[in-house]
Amino acid sequence: MEFAVLGPVTVTHEGTPIPLRLKELHLVACLLVDPGAEVSQSRLLDELWGETGPARLNSLRVHISRLRSALRSADGAPSRLATTPRGYALALAPGELDLARVHAGLALARERRARDPVGAHEILRGALAEWRGEPFGGLDSPSVQAQRDLCDVLRQEIVTEFADLASRHHPCPDLEVLSRLHAESPTNETVACALARGQARRGDSVAALASIRDFRRRMVRDWGLDVGPDVAGLERAILAGDRATQPAPHRATTVALAPQATPVRGFPAERERLIRDVLAIVASRPGARVGVSGGRGMGRTHLVRAICDCLDGARLVTGSPDRPYAAVRDLLSASGIPTDEVDSVLAESHSGLAGESPVATRLREVLDGIPLLVIDDADLVDADSAALLREVLGDAPVPVVATALTPAGFGVLAGDSPDRADDLVVVTLSPLTLAGVRLLLSSAGLDETMVDRWAERVAASSAGQPFIAAALARQVARRRRDSALPSSLGRFAADLRTSLDGPDRRVLDFAVLDHPRLDLAILGGATCLGADRVVEAVERLLALGLLTLEPRSGHAEVHSGWLPALTAALGPIERQALHARLAEATSEREGVHPSDVVRHLRAAGPQASSSQLARWLMEDARAALAAYGVLSAIAAFTEAVQAADAADDQTLATQARLGLVEALHHAGRAGEAQLVVREAVRGARRGNDPDAFGRAVVYAATPLVPDDELRGEVSRDCDEAAEWLADVGGDPSLRAQVLEAAIRSRVLDLGAAGRVLAYADDLRRHGASVPPTHPDQGIVALGLRYAAFVAGVPARERLAYAEAAVRRTRGTYGSGRHLAAVRVRAVDQMFLDPGGAGPAIEGYARTARDCGAAHHVWLAGRMAASAALADGDWERYGAERDRVREEESGIDPGLVRMGETVQQCVALMHRRDWSTLLAALDAEVSVSEAFAPLVDATRCFAADRLGRPLPDSVVRDVGARLSTHGTHLAGHALLAGLRAASPRVVRRSRERLARHTDEWVVIEGGLGVLGPVSAFLSPDRTELRTR
Repeated sequence: MEFAVLGPVTVTHEGTPIPLRLKELHLVACLLVDPGAEVSQSRLLDELWGETGPARLNSLRVHISRLRSALRSADGAPSRLATTPRGYALALAPGELDLARVHAGLALARERRARDPVGAHEILRGALAEWRGEPFGGLDSPSVQAQRDLCDVLRQEIVTEFADLASRHHPCPDLEVLSRLHAESPTNETVACALARGQARRGDSVAALASIRDFRRRMVRDWGLDVGPDVAGLERAILAGDRATQPAPHRATTVALAPQATPVRGFPAERERLIRDVLAIVASRPGARVGVSGGRGMGRTHLVRAICDCLDGARLVTGSPDRPYAAVRDLLSASGIPTDEVDSVLAESHSGLAGESPVATRLREVLDGIPLLVIDDADLVDADSAALLREVLGDAPVPVVATALTPAGFGVLAGDSPDRADDLVVVTLSPLTLAGVRLLLSSAGLDETMVDRWAERVAASSAGQPFIAAALARQVARRRRDSALPSSLGRFAADLRTSLDGPDRRVLDFAVLDHPRLDLAILGGATCLGADRVVEAVERLLALGLLTLEPRSGHAEVHSGWLPALTAALGPIERQALHARLAEATSEREGVHPSDVVRHLRAAGPQASSSQLARWLMEDARAALAAYGVLSAIAAFTEAVQAADAADDQTLATQARLGLVEALHHAGRAGEAQLVVREAVRGARRGNDPDAFGRAVVYAATPLVPDDELRGEVSRDCDEAAEWLADVGGDPSLRAQVLEAAIRSRVLDLGAAGRVLAYADDLRRHGASVPPTHPDQGIVALGLRYAAFVAGVPARERLAYAEAAVRRTRGTYGSGRHLAAVRVRAVDQMFLDPGGAGPAIEGYARTARDCGAAHHVWLAGRMAASAALADGDWERYGAERDRVREEESGIDPGLVRMGETVQQCVALMHRRDWSTLLAALDAEVSVSEAFAPLVDATRCFAADRLGRPLPDSVVRDVGARLSTHGTHLAGHALLAGLRAASPRVVRRSRERLARHTDEWVVIEGGLGVLGPVSAFLSPDRTELRTR
């Protein structure tokens, strides 16, 4: 049902007006001032009659009853007009009110303006088209007049935004629309400038100059107003022939058409012209971007496939939101690359980060060798393919033509290049004109008399959809008599469905809901008809035109033009029941992808259990991770959490949250992961599930937790999990992981050395209880390495534990424990020799890339930059730093800020730029609380080098705080190097360094290298040293 107020107030159902009296239309208008909100009886009486009283109240009730009856009879649904305690409320579904659509369009256009200005311009064009005249035309009352005034203000906002986008970003503004808007708003400076600039771009500088000068004269003469600087500037630009006002330049190229140069025959003439226009753009502009938008059934797919068939070697891919990298895989496979090679390329390259990767390189090679890429349903491209295509298409010279329901769906075309957004040409497919319908009827064999008789009725019944209009034309040609046609597309679909026998109708109903993947085996199970009877029914539905064969694959499918009407022919409860049955049948199909089950469970609503949905969503997320679809996995796990919470299944919700944590870590979003894992910890505790609690705390334990209080909470949770698992006799392997996590969580807490060593002894005993080749040996070695760090064991001894951890976790290559092992090995190598740590750092980076662990890839890059700086190789340091900056867009912002801050400060220290360093430290420093003592020690060191006096109390305080944090080595090295400070603090710091004289001063994590420890111990030391 549609409610329209941007003109005379109307209520329609499937395009047919619902007859209402004037008072009832006025009543609708008053209720639509705030849709869904209660409007009191007294206010309605005042609005409709300007008075109250029993007689008027009775009249109001009569009109309410008539209105309610009219609305109910139109769509057969329960009345949307509800009686409330004090009055009435009119409920609307999203998109039913034209004014609401306009508000939504304006908001969407503003949101998209920066990245897709041409798309935003087309959205605003659609919003302006909603106006049919004076808002609330023919009605008058206080609230209606106020709303009318607000609508006028809204229209001016949209007009101004539309004109500004046309002026600044559109290569070929619609001068007819701009002229009309200029006549409507003669004082709107933005519109006047847009019109003049558009005329100049079209090459008519004379008309442009006349327009802008006429505007200036009228503003002064009629309104007494001077124009702004934009008008004067534009006038000068037109006179000077400025390029900003000229037609967008076209670069010529040659694109060879296939020998069958007339594949567009059979289309209505208007569509033939459109196809040739698009081909002309593709031929004349290298790298052209054309978007074809239009509603379902408007022929988008048919049109772009015809375009694709015109060019030898053109590639077509279809968007599918359910499977990661589906579009990329299809494009590579269509270019002759074997499936196993596609899998290999994705496995090699996926790191979850921006930047060139092997799959991006391979895509560029494919795109360089084809004349045209066509993306059908670009708005449905999966998130992982979309991100990669935006990266690659940003500067790719290949022309691209894409389809989407609305211009808002063309984000993938523009790529990451602003120039691409400016170049996008959007073509909006309108319903067939009456002339197009007449051509279809003529093509069906009707003579001119019959065409005259039927054209308008076919156009109305088909809603201008080419496929449906063609079906109606065939029906008319078969009848050859003046019989009735259905009044609307919905009625036509309902009549056809009703005319089918039971099995055919059942197959059609399931096929509509299983679109587009019509699987005969699944249909056989869902309908309980068996495969043979389903095949027979499909043949009959193909003959009727309700199903069609996809031309490339040969698969049967429901044409998209039928989908909305055939779906609407099913009641909402019936649809849910059918989706539930499809979910069951699909889940029983061998080799089914989880996403196919998920989409039916979603649509089944309350007829499918939330727990079932959560389980299949987790399967879908795991499949996405296995296919390197990190973004898809995050979305699926997030939805699984919501479904499990709705089912009040604490165990399932915790499992879903832990899966989400894993996916977030893969994407480098450590901050978000930490928030989710805290929820998982609390959920497992509430659910009294020691195993889930143990798994949660293993994820939660990280030395990079941002503050001491939270890090302490994590450590206590680890203690609780270890004790809980011991009390209940839980899985020994899980308890070993918890013990390792308990140690890891205290890496920066030297005050907990006693507890850490006790846990280390427990780990040793567990290691002795399992075979030497048991996977738990890797956990034991890793925990002992962390314990050695807390205990201040020299790096050479720690490295032995790290090497053992790497060897013993190779069987779980790419797992969290293996990544941790190769990371700490690289860190310990840096403590021994930063210059020689390159192979270990590169091994860490390669492992992280192989398993798509973005956070670890980022950290390895930071370590490589630190090693270069320690070598005194400033050029390599700059290159490594720039590379990692380019790749950190998806990394947790807190970690990025901390890494950048640490490395900038270390670089300033190596340059001995103490004043700048102090200024940077005096500003807000982005590091976690654990690094705060190190920051203060750096401040003391810089002040000492500048000869500034340091109060003993300050130095003593820093020394005391360093004694309880794992950043002790770097901090104590800085205090040991002080020249004029508390001798006692300096002596104690030097004593703490005594076991590390052959090491280098490395900030934990490898984020910075200050120099060799020996240099800080020299009494006559005067400067930091590199290799």
